[in-house]
This record gives sequence, structure tokens and C-alpha cells, in this order.
Amino acid sequence: MHYRPPEETFHEFLISVVQWTFGETWWKHQIRMPEKDRHIIVKWKYLFAALTKVPPKDASRPPYATPANGPVWALLSLGYDLFCLQAKNKLPEFIVERLRKNLSFQGARYEVAAAAIMMRSGFDVRFLDGTGMSEKHCEFIATHRTQRIQIEVEAKSRKRPGSVHEPRSFSQSEDARGLENLVRQAKKQRPNGFPFLIFVDLNLPASPGLKVEDRPWMRDAKLVIDRLSPASAESPDPFSALVLTNFSFRYGLADEAVPKPEWGVIVPKYPFLPLDQRLIDVLMETLDRYSSIPN
Repeated sequence: MHYRPPEETFHEFLISVVQWTFGETWWKHQIRMPEKDRHIIVKWKYLFAALTKVPPKDASRPPYATPANGPVWALLSLGYDLFCLQAKNKLPEFIVERLRKNLSFQGARYEVAAAAIMMRSGFDVRFLDGTGMSEKHCEFIATHRTQRIQIEVEAKSRKRPGSVHEPRSFSQSEDARGLENLVRQAKKQRPNGFPFLIFVDLNLPASPGLKVEDRPWMRDAKLVIDRLSPASAESPDPFSALVLTNFSFRYGLADEAVPKPEWGVIVPKYPFLPLDQRLIDVLMETLDRYSSIPN
């Protein structure tokens, strides 16, 4: 239980959720570090503090509001995902430890996003800790709360130069090949006897104004599917659906509006174990709402 000021907004509360999750000791250590070495969420927090100091356009009467920018929304969406998992006691400490580290943050952050999406789609989740496990396994198991269908979920995030805690300048070269490698790696985690979902984070700046089928990452995705071994009824695809997401909030500049999330779901013609279309429809609705945070 956390006691909060009565005038605090839910968005401000979510910022506190991030700070509580990472821990007071960790946060104080980050503040003492040189700015260039700080964790990216600390940098987002400073941008949030700067945003709240900007006078509102209409200061005649409360409530006051100001549009968020991309980095601030990246912090808020992290807070909302953490809140959803913690409200169900589904955020294990080993995931938090990975979030705290610069090099493992991006992958762990995406696993948290995928788990929160599944929870908001009607599933309970159970993360699998790889410590002491000798056989292959996915990131987490999602069990539908009413239908009791169990789905195993693998989440992969595309690392790019110049992105989260990555050196050099941003580059999108050889994207189809990099995406193909992620899908091939994820396919190796296929479980035995359960539907299998693969989430892939494209980690690209948004491409507004284009239809989904015309966006560069969707063309790359179709190329990847063509490159993979052709499936058939006798040799089906190991995954039930491939979920491609491009939640590119962090690429927005401090003076730009929040980029719209982009996503696509590819359902193979010959899946190893098909998923009920109704479950896929609910999942797509949740993906479409990912940029919406209740106030």
C-alpha cells in the first residue's frame, strides 16, 4: 500500500510506480552517476520533470494539462505495464533485475510489454526463469482466465545501433535479415503441445501517414516469411501467430507529440496449433489500444 497526495494524477502515480519498482537505492546511485552513463529511464524522468514545469496554455482554471512527448510517454507506458503486472503479483524479481541493467533493459522491457498486453487481453501470465533450466523454454506462459487455454509466448526485441543503450548512430540497414534471425531464434523455443505466440519488437521510428501494408517494416516482415522454410499441412509453422510491434515512443523528440504505435499480426496458413480467431481479435484490440493510458 502506498499513501499518495490526493491531488496526484494517475499519470504521476505511474511515474512513482517506475521508481518504486527499480528501488530507492538504485535510483540514488543513478542520480550520482554522470548524465551520459545514466539509465535511460532516469533520462526520461528528467524530461518528465521538465515537462511539468512548462506553464499550461490555459492557466485560468484547473485541471491543467499539457501534451506528452515521446520519451515521457515511453516512461508512462512502462509504468502502466509494470502497474498491470504488479496488480496481479506477476512481476518476478529476476525481470526487475534485468530492467535495472543497461544492456538487458531493452529485452526485459519488451517482455514486460508483451506480458502486459496478454494480461489486458484476458490472460494470466507466469514468467519462466532460465536459471537452472536445461531445456529450451519461452519467456512466459499465458493462461486464459475463462477458457483456460494455455499459450506459450516468446518475445524478441531488435537491437539497433544508436537505440536504447546501444553505441554508434542509428541504423536500419539489413533489417529483413535481422528480423529473420529473431524469428528463427524464437522458433527454436517452440513448446510441445501448446499454441505458440512470437512477439517481435521492430524498434524503429514511426512511419506515420502510411498504410500498414506500405510501411517498410511490413514489407520486411513479408520478405522474412517468404525466406523461412515453406510450411504445409505435413510440415506446419511452429507458431500460431507472429505479433510485430513498433511502439516507438522513445524515438520521439522532446518537442514532438507522441508517435502512434504500429503493429501487425501474421497468422500462418498452416500453424502447428491454431488459435481461436476470437482470441486473436481480442489481442489485436489490445494492441490497438497500447498507446492509451487511463487517466
